Amino acid sequence: MGFQFPTIKGLSISVALLAALGVITHEQLSASEASWIQVNGYDAHPTKILAKLKEERIPHLRHASVAGVIQQSGSQVVDTFRALPGLLILDVVEPNFKSRSAREEEQENPATELMQRIGFLQDSGLFEYVEPNYIRYYQAEVDDPAYADGRLWGLNNDGAIGGKEDADIDANLAWDITVGSKDVVVAVIDTGIRYTHQELADNMWMNPGEVPDDGIDNDLNGVIDDVYGYNPVLESGDPLDVNDHGTNVASVIGALPDGNDVVGVAHQVSLMGIKALTDFGGEDGHLVKAIDYAVFMGADIINASWGGYAPSQSIFDAVALAQSEGILFVAGAGNDSLNTDTGGFYPASFDLDNILSVASFDRFDLLADHSNYGQISVDIAAPGSQIYMAGSGDEASGVGGGVDPDQDYDYADGTSFAAPHVSGVAVLLKAVFPDALATELKQMILDSAVQKDAYANKMVTGGRVNAFDALQVEPDGIMEVSVNPPSGSVLLTGEAQAFSVRVTDLVGIPDAEVKVLSADGTEYPMLNDGTPPDEAAGDAVYTFGGSISGLGDILLKILVTHPDMPSVETQVIYTLVERPKNNNFEEAEKVEPSGGVFTTYSKFADLEEGEPKHAGVQRVGDTLWWEWSPDTSGPVVIDTAGSGYDTILAVYQGNDFESLVEIGSVDQVEGRTAGYLQFIAQAGETYRIVVGSYVEDRGGSLRLRIEPNGIIDHLPPVVKITSPSDGIIFEEREIEISGYAFDPNPSVYGVKEVFLRVNGERVGGAARGIENWSVTGYLVPGLNEIEASAIDFSGNKSIIDRIYITRISSAVGNDHFHRAQVLTVGGDPISGDNTLATKQHWEPDHANNAGGHSVWYRFTAPADGLLTLTTKRSRIDTVLGLYTGNSIKDLTFVSSNDDASISSAFSQLNSAVRGGETYSIAVDGFGGASGEFSFHHTFQEGELFHANVLATQGGSIEGPSGLLIAGQEVQWVANALDGYEFVRWEGNVSEAAANNPVLSLNIASDLEITGIFAATSVFENFDHGGLTSAFSSTGWHIVEGEGFDKHGLQASQVADGGSAVLSLHQQTTAGRGSFHLTVSSEEGWDTLSFSIDGKLMGQWSGEVPWQDYQFDLAAGTHHFEWIYRKDAALSEGADLAVIDNLDLPIDSRDSSQQPAAVYVRPALDGTLDIEVQGVAGESYVIEASKGLQTWQVIHRGLADSEGRMQLRGVSGGGKAQSFYRAVTE
Repeated sequence: MGFQFPTIKGLSISVALLAALGVITHEQLSASEASWIQVNGYDAHPTKILAKLKEERIPHLRHASVAGVIQQSGSQVVDTFRALPGLLILDVVEPNFKSRSAREEEQENPATELMQRIGFLQDSGLFEYVEPNYIRYYQAEVDDPAYADGRLWGLNNDGAIGGKEDADIDANLAWDITVGSKDVVVAVIDTGIRYTHQELADNMWMNPGEVPDDGIDNDLNGVIDDVYGYNPVLESGDPLDVNDHGTNVASVIGALPDGNDVVGVAHQVSLMGIKALTDFGGEDGHLVKAIDYAVFMGADIINASWGGYAPSQSIFDAVALAQSEGILFVAGAGNDSLNTDTGGFYPASFDLDNILSVASFDRFDLLADHSNYGQISVDIAAPGSQIYMAGSGDEASGVGGGVDPDQDYDYADGTSFAAPHVSGVAVLLKAVFPDALATELKQMILDSAVQKDAYANKMVTGGRVNAFDALQVEPDGIMEVSVNPPSGSVLLTGEAQAFSVRVTDLVGIPDAEVKVLSADGTEYPMLNDGTPPDEAAGDAVYTFGGSISGLGDILLKILVTHPDMPSVETQVIYTLVERPKNNNFEEAEKVEPSGGVFTTYSKFADLEEGEPKHAGVQRVGDTLWWEWSPDTSGPVVIDTAGSGYDTILAVYQGNDFESLVEIGSVDQVEGRTAGYLQFIAQAGETYRIVVGSYVEDRGGSLRLRIEPNGIIDHLPPVVKITSPSDGIIFEEREIEISGYAFDPNPSVYGVKEVFLRVNGERVGGAARGIENWSVTGYLVPGLNEIEASAIDFSGNKSIIDRIYITRISSAVGNDHFHRAQVLTVGGDPISGDNTLATKQHWEPDHANNAGGHSVWYRFTAPADGLLTLTTKRSRIDTVLGLYTGNSIKDLTFVSSNDDASISSAFSQLNSAVRGGETYSIAVDGFGGASGEFSFHHTFQEGELFHANVLATQGGSIEGPSGLLIAGQEVQWVANALDGYEFVRWEGNVSEAAANNPVLSLNIASDLEITGIFAATSVFENFDHGGLTSAFSSTGWHIVEGEGFDKHGLQASQVADGGSAVLSLHQQTTAGRGSFHLTVSSEEGWDTLSFSIDGKLMGQWSGEVPWQDYQFDLAAGTHHFEWIYRKDAALSEGADLAVIDNLDLPIDSRDSSQQPAAVYVRPALDGTLDIEVQGVAGESYVIEASKGLQTWQVIHRGLADSEGRMQLRGVSGGGKAQSFYRAVTE
């Protein structure tokens, strides 16, 4: 018949059907292929058949008319399908799986036998079709590097890089069934999504009703250009993530299988980005708007990797709305190692049927030590430790900082990353069962949990999620009941309710009996006959359309029975409230003249006919009214800070809607969902104050303040970490972090939440407590940064409080400075391993290398002498550092070494030491290297002398300075900088050796030696970032990357008729000067000119590529000038001129041009003494630099009659190396 069976990647069919089709894994192939037979040229199962009963025969499967025919064919029913009623898998009564060679020996023809059975069944007239059970082979295995090498252990854990084999979600097996579908929309409510990331771009949701970048709200949903999602924080359509977290989450759900490092649980999905969180959390109002957007725009699944310990009715209502629309809500359980059965972590702990609360397990199949848990409040565990994900280039992550954000990747821990594993599994399920609602998806995931002792009594399922098993779940004969509105909802008393009960066992059950009873025995009739408000007859939804009366809490008992299933009983609790009395303009609540604070609930308010669109918001709703008449005139503040939803605030005067005159109105202020108004109120006037929600039916808890002479709260809250102390050392991974927070006077609204971050990652949700808060954190080996931040009810964010603490390994005894191993004279060589060692807070970079795995030793010299240290025979590249000092913060550098020689990777240093002085020695791995090392020290007693070896500006001296041992042969090398040359040595140097840049001496006395350098030319390449004081400039500026090689000096943005002028006054010798130039301008009209001493030397216009311009100079002082001049109108090209690499000859014999010598000596109190030796009476500026790129003035003064100038008590600049120079004014 010509039908082809292509290789299939990710069939979107049920697992039972897949089993029927005989889809096998490559691992199974070698063992099974010998059993397949050829039918019509294709591999097929030798005995199994697929047969579909005709529609009218389906109810009679067990009747003799059907069962007898199946039996006569030599077959039996071995499987059926819930999704495809009437489809059967038939096998022979006694299956005979013989090898191909065995069949050949018996001369059987199983293909003929199979086709005979198929023909018999087809001829019976009972079946729509009967066909072989063909074999199909998958190609769903991915080749993304992090999946292949085991870093994505949560998807498929083979134990290759540690951990326990099969401690995963079996994603690789699930992909043989389905890889997801672009029809499934997951709303990632987080810090947004980096929608341009190479792993995510092709899986982003695209709003079909929006035209990108046209500045128009094309789909009239209230958001402009919401192409990839929504940003309620900025009220924009751009959800771009710059904080990593949301991109991390999105990549776990749906990173593409594209060979670029990571892959998600679902290969095909539509990711809707919603940016409701910033670096330290998000407002409830923004989160409610985010959920509302997801519901309104058709999301199937919402991922919520966030939460806190304070419940919110507004968040509850928003998630309940999602439940009513059949949307699954997957939430992280929190990262504080707490039992949330006793406290709750929200929204994960809300008692809503659509919420899946997810704990975290690690690669060893254990509950992660950071994860919250709860036998009632947490549903299931998913991978959440050492998760590798796509990032957004956030510097704070410590991993992705400085890289292309679209190619960034991060590691992180937390239930934040366990939740998206479950969301990804839900995508796979939704792809196979597109009609499944939230409760059915949830039940499939829970029923298929892999139970393990590690999770027993820790969560509802006692197990972890498994994607493959979830796709194979069958009805268990136990009815699941979902109630809408969910328990905990607030209902309007005495008015008609659309109250419904959905009954399922993975699929809907239309023939159950549902009874709903109140505590007093009142029964509420449940309909399933299509009579309104019941939407359809004979479905699985049973509806009540009457009213429920009363006030306060009401308990309803729900009893569900079925003739073939056990009865199910559950209950819900609702809070009944009256419609707010001030819902109508005419019934506005009266406010005392002195103002007041009002708290209420606005969900059941509505908009009256003729009521204005307050603040111009077209969908405003849920309005409540107040009227206020002050008895004194003056300023007043009205605000809604502390409300649980996005409020609209307006103030009017007038007695009815037709006569209202607006005094002021506001939607959001500075991104806050709770706005405010300020105006001058007049005594005796009546003001009409109204508060609404940004869209109808989205009201909630409201707090309104009306305060004469009040002020707007712009003061940020204060937060402080009190424990642990900054710089403290821990061996434990888990620590308790605590502190305090408060909202300062005046206008105290209160602190809403405190957030913690450890090493750039948020710790669970908000901290426990406010005024005195605490949270559990987890440290990595080495240096840890802990940050605390708070937000108040007005939306003000605190200044971050930050501490640094170090976690050391108990396995490395000398990991910490204060635990240094003591060395003695004649000690044996030491073999060690620094793999688990760490770097401390305040620890210097040894040999100017960051290292990261240092161990410490301590040696007290018994006498003056020479200490030799070496790491020869180490297996890693090492660095050595030698210091004095009693604490890591107050070390004094003595000596260091990276490599003993150019060709070696081990370190060695020889240093003179004073008798009785204690020295600290650090051994570290170069560039963070770790592993086995060898360390040996020797001490040789001897007389010491002091060598003070200095260099003038323009050069450096390579060689030792300080204490040296008698008889030691020492060599110093003078190295000149560009534009300088070595002139001579001065001090304790013989005349014969004074002019040789390499100086060798045998130490026999104290030495004072200075290497003298002089400028050979003025060479300015502008790469240091700023012009020296020798230049005078108007309109010229240094531009990075625009020079001949690097930076360049550019004249641009010059106004028509204007000019940019650069001048230099400089004494030179006779010789040749030069500079590079390029011009892009209006030819013949806009020009660059160069002159010397007023004489025009050259002029350029039009498109001039880079060229080297050279010119001759006579000895003397010259005035150099460059002018880029514009005519009166028009521009062409880039409209700029650039010069670079200015080179002028200088007379090195001119003492006025000689740089001053700068001597820097450490003082006993840790400061520095700086002495300048220059020209008598000369005015000098002393400048300091951290990296020789930029210089900062620290002192100005005149040299004395001997050419000296001294500066004492200069700060040493911390662990960063500092440089100093003296220049003339």
